[in-house]
Amino acid sequence: PADAGGPLREAADSLLDALSGIEIAGQGAEVSEVSVAAPAPPGRPPLLPRSEEAVALMGLAVDAIYVNERDGEFYPGVLAELRSALAPALDRAAWTFARAAGAPTPKRASWIGRRHLEPAADVVDRGLSTCSDAFGFLLQVTPINASAAWEEFQTGDQKSAPELLYRPLTFDPDVVRRQLFDLPLEHVDDPVVADLLREKRDETAAKIQLILNIETPSFLPGSIALYGAPDEDLLALAHQLIARLPEAPVQGVEQIGATVFAAHARAEIEHLQAQWDGVDATVEIRHDMTGRLMVSSGQLLVGGHALIPAGRVRALLAHEVGTHVLTFYNGKAQPLHILQHGTADYEGLQEGLAVLSEWLVGGLNAERFRTLAARVIGADALARGAAFPETVRHIGEVAGLESRAAFDVALRLHRGGGLTKDLIYLRGLRDLLAHLGDGGDFWPLLAGKMGLHHLPALEALTERGILHVPRVRPRWSSDPEALARLDRAQKGLTVLDLVVEA
Repeated sequence: PADAGGPLREAADSLLDALSGIEIAGQGAEVSEVSVAAPAPPGRPPLLPRSEEAVALMGLAVDAIYVNERDGEFYPGVLAELRSALAPALDRAAWTFARAAGAPTPKRASWIGRRHLEPAADVVDRGLSTCSDAFGFLLQVTPINASAAWEEFQTGDQKSAPELLYRPLTFDPDVVRRQLFDLPLEHVDDPVVADLLREKRDETAAKIQLILNIETPSFLPGSIALYGAPDEDLLALAHQLIARLPEAPVQGVEQIGATVFAAHARAEIEHLQAQWDGVDATVEIRHDMTGRLMVSSGQLLVGGHALIPAGRVRALLAHEVGTHVLTFYNGKAQPLHILQHGTADYEGLQEGLAVLSEWLVGGLNAERFRTLAARVIGADALARGAAFPETVRHIGEVAGLESRAAFDVALRLHRGGGLTKDLIYLRGLRDLLAHLGDGGDFWPLLAGKMGLHHLPALEALTERGILHVPRVRPRWSSDPEALARLDRAQKGLTVLDLVVEA
């Protein structure tokens, strides 16, 4: 279309610009434009006859860089990368054409594409959900003898690591991995959906391998590959938090037991069920659980010996039910089922949302901030090779936690052989506040369990009609004080700003 003007010219320029930016295997694309009477593949007729003057035709020819004809080799990875790069370029050109022609267009080009989940994607998505349902990652890597471990640690004058015991495997790793890699991902054409599914498959396989590596030298590197280690900015933020907090947590607060908290949680779940009858969450008191609270597959588990500070009940309900349970069922309501169990790397945003919800309901206190900072400080020590007793001492000295609290933080960090996951609470809160302060939307983040970096892709799928807006909202969404706090966060707050009100 070299001599064409108007919308076609603008679309061609947009396509040329987007194609020129493609880089594969470290090499940029060479793009040229030619004018022909009737664009068509070599030896094939045009898609439409020339008499169709109301239709503008523009062709695209791409070198088969994914084939080595000399050696007879085919490179499927290069083809997948090429397809992923071409798709947004074509979307952009079509969007530019529609806008220049005066057609109504959404704010982004990625709205162009399928309006439903293709059959191959549905097969892969359901298969991934089945594999995710096959095991509970946190249950498998969390020790079941925390109280006995504390006694052992005390008896040894806190100089040696206690022996940690874990649940037997509740699934066959070989079977689940075979199921994962038997899924026909190569048949999924939609590049946005394919990328989401591929990332989830690979992360699920990595978590299975991490479970198999419990208490081996391979566990900590695998954990860092999944969750990272504290960066300098995050570590600095943790130290700044400690410096701004009171020297010691409040003592002698009223506490409630597992049975009373479970009753509060069931009432909170009923609030979700009133909005959608698809919420079938339960609350289970587990005496084999050493922690206080855990959400697994949308069900709330309460440790049988848990003691909850009365002043923290509303905050913990907002955290566990109003975030973790809620996003599970909002994900369940989506056609894309991986939003129920979480896209790859979803946990940082999940915990960021959960901690922010504690602040929104006025329950994010100084002791909680100290714990979040201590987890980052301890994760840094762990990543640098600190042994268990050293981590406990470091947390106590730097974060100001008393002996048992420092032990509990260290136990969470050293479980399995070194799990850096706990740093995501503070990192997730920091990144979420930055997103909101930059003008990012809040409510779409509750549409399922997603990573913050996946939001543009999921918004595009929502605009196409593949995904839906959140089905249920948390109880605090009708609280004027909580909404006023959310409005302030959206105008720009940092983690340190939240401490002022702790």
